[in-house]
Amino acid sequence: LGTEPISPRTLAHEFGHLLGFEDAYVRGYDGNPGDPYGVVIVEWTGLSSDLMGDSVRGQVSDEMINSLIAAYGGQKSVP
Repeated sequence: LGTEPISPRTLAHEFGHLLGFEDAYVRGYDGNPGDPYGVVIVEWTGLSSDLMGDSVRGQVSDEMINSLIAAYGGQKSVP
């Protein structure tokens, strides 16, 4: 992931990818390599309030739990 320390919430977000969840934000870029500031990476967040859309404040949602139960063989679902 990088050389900086990883917060537990970021680690949980990345673990979510191992469980099959995709990012719930959009990443794009602006500019060109020849521009004075080169290419700038831009992220649009706030598309989802769950852990995959907001690794700082997002929570594991009921939908995420139900998806895991369905995928990995549980029997109960969260209302």
